[in-house]
Amino acid sequence: MRLHDVSSLEAQFSRVLASAKSGDEQAWTAIYSDLAPALHGYLRLRGAASAEDLLGETFLQLARKLQDFEGEYAQFRSWAFVITHHRLIDERRRHGRRPTVNGEDELAEVADPSHSPEQIALANDEWPWVAEQLSALTQDQQDVILLRVMGGVSVEETAAALGKKSGTVRVIQHRALTTLRHSMRARSVTE
Repeated sequence: MRLHDVSSLEAQFSRVLASAKSGDEQAWTAIYSDLAPALHGYLRLRGAASAEDLLGETFLQLARKLQDFEGEYAQFRSWAFVITHHRLIDERRRHGRRPTVNGEDELAEVADPSHSPEQIALANDEWPWVAEQLSALTQDQQDVILLRVMGGVSVEETAAALGKKSGTVRVIQHRALTTLRHSMRARSVTE
């Protein structure tokens, strides 16, 4: 299997998925290259003690369950974010701690010109501001915003991952976006 342009994974997803299911290393490399930066960024923003280890655990889980997956690229991406979120919860249970947002220097490592627009936006000079805004939200609001916006996870999948009802997720998202909108307006007024 030849995949020359990793960013074209979405267009070639069914072929890449079939190849990955048959054990093709290039297909796995394409999947990893496409998803790893966003998943790693999510783990860092959620304060993972060892984002790299959890990312590895996520991909091990993806590999174990890949034969059972049926769906398109967006569903696969959502599935990967939900698995990542579950690994993060497992880590928190093991360590008995709450998330903390890591420093700007660590967050900036996910910057790469080949990343998606949301990854680029989060990886530029706005990191301190993004981290500050997220830290002002409740943990539930942070989880919902990062899963829904950064991960592209559906309301239903987010609700399942967080153990909440879909309506509750919508309300949390609305409140979080309202809070963020007010913060952005306040910032633009001061600038």
